[in-house]
Amino acid sequence: MNLNHLESYLNTHKPLKDFLMSLANIIRGNASVYLVGGLIRDCLRGDFSFKDIDVMLDCSSEAELMEYLKTLKSENIIRFWQKVGRSFPVFKIHLPGCDEPLDIALARQEVSTGFGHRDFHFNAEGITAKEDGERRDFTVNALFARIVPDQKSKLTLQLVDYFGGLEDLKNLNLKAVGDTKKRFEEDPLRMLRAIRFQYQKGFTPDPQILLAITRDGPELLPHLSYDRIQDEILKTLMANPKNALQTLLDLNIFPSCLKPLCDYLPQAAPDWIPETPLKSREQALICILLPWLSQIEFSPKNQQLRILEQTLTELHFPNPRKIRTCLQGICDLVSIPKSPYPQAWQEKTLSSPHADDLLFFHELLVTGTGIQALNPLPKPDQPRVDGMVLKSWGIAPGPGYEAILLQARQMQFDGIPLHQIQSHLIRQFL
Repeated sequence: MNLNHLESYLNTHKPLKDFLMSLANIIRGNASVYLVGGLIRDCLRGDFSFKDIDVMLDCSSEAELMEYLKTLKSENIIRFWQKVGRSFPVFKIHLPGCDEPLDIALARQEVSTGFGHRDFHFNAEGITAKEDGERRDFTVNALFARIVPDQKSKLTLQLVDYFGGLEDLKNLNLKAVGDTKKRFEEDPLRMLRAIRFQYQKGFTPDPQILLAITRDGPELLPHLSYDRIQDEILKTLMANPKNALQTLLDLNIFPSCLKPLCDYLPQAAPDWIPETPLKSREQALICILLPWLSQIEFSPKNQQLRILEQTLTELHFPNPRKIRTCLQGICDLVSIPKSPYPQAWQEKTLSSPHADDLLFFHELLVTGTGIQALNPLPKPDQPRVDGMVLKSWGIAPGPGYEAILLQARQMQFDGIPLHQIQSHLIRQFL
């Protein structure tokens, strides 16, 4: 594991290289410039997407950092910069020829004065890189790459590892920096992030992490906002729906922070839920709701899906209306064998903009629960009967209109000529 690919990337991107080397060469005292965050972890693991380049300056003050940025702007190393962040200063740096800005911040210490990552006291004056690392969640996220200052043309990186993160990364062990309980008290979302790293990135959580989740989760997790909770949980489920769901159930996560959802969740993840990644957060949510749908035999009563939609809305899940629509569509596909108009009903259901999702989940249920598979729809030779055709036959919209249209389409699928369909419907409904 090394930073050679990251070095090569930086050396071939002149604006970025010029900024980092110039900053490293003008800073004073014991200060150093570092690349930090998930970028270092992912590069060491062989992920060279180089997203989210975050820069840190240690042993400095905000006034000194602003002085350095003004100097670099006067030398046209940067185009302009913006100070953002209310709690502690972060600067968005816009470089020549680069569409996306990069972030630079001072090394800082955080002292939690409450729960849920809301109440903190920050100190960003003269803080060292090691002191900054002590506030980070996991050892693999506390790896830094120091920009080595020199007068040469090549940018060089030096890996800085204060907490054994490199060894943990090699072994895919997930350990907290310092005291696990304290790290989770500072931000309980780290509990959910640890589970996400297990399934999204392949880490094995340290026993101390699992112990802290089961022991302290019921007290700490309720302090989190629903937005942060559902975002982290859905990312986890997307990576490995079946095993992630089972772990979340085993660790009693849902009663601690999403209690209203518990009525719709299984006691154990069914074998037919996939272990392979899903395409979207909506798919992940539908996946864990399918066992409930199966339990009620895919026949929700009038208000059940509406109440579920309200629950998802209150919990800030994404697209609750789409979830409700897809669940109803799945029920419609399952009920096709019972319909007097099976092919017409299948055609209507799959005309939904969510047809791909409906087919995906229906196939899961066919494989896992034994429901009847769908048959391919034949292509009728005659023009498709629709509302305009019915209207031209003198059949105006009204009560039962959808059933009339379904009957007409089914007769087409059955191979009945159009003029006979017209005669039959006119005799029946006029």
